[in-house]
Amino acid sequence: MKPSIKGINSLSLQSNKKNMDSKIISINPEVLSGMPVFHGTRVPIKNLFDYLETGNTLEKFLEEFPSVSREQAISLMELAENILISNAMIYEDIDRRMSSL
Repeated sequence: MKPSIKGINSLSLQSNKKNMDSKIISINPEVLSGMPVFHGTRVPIKNLFDYLETGNTLEKFLEEFPSVSREQAISLMELAENILISNAMIYEDIDRRMSSL
């Protein structure tokens, strides 16, 4: 499914790390129909999670997709971790507040 962000032709998510090109994810309707990819590549970010889910290593993924740097892959996993932890904390807070009503 193509992202539908009205008026935006491309989008990049960035890392806070100062020692690397901070762009991690790019979304551009002209690259793989807007599928989120590793910035500067045509490699869908989903590919990394698919590789890890099937038991492959990060090293195997990087061998198969040499246009993705180790730093990009690690930054993506850190971003996903931060999002999951933040969301879990939000849901825990909501659940606690609902329980006290």
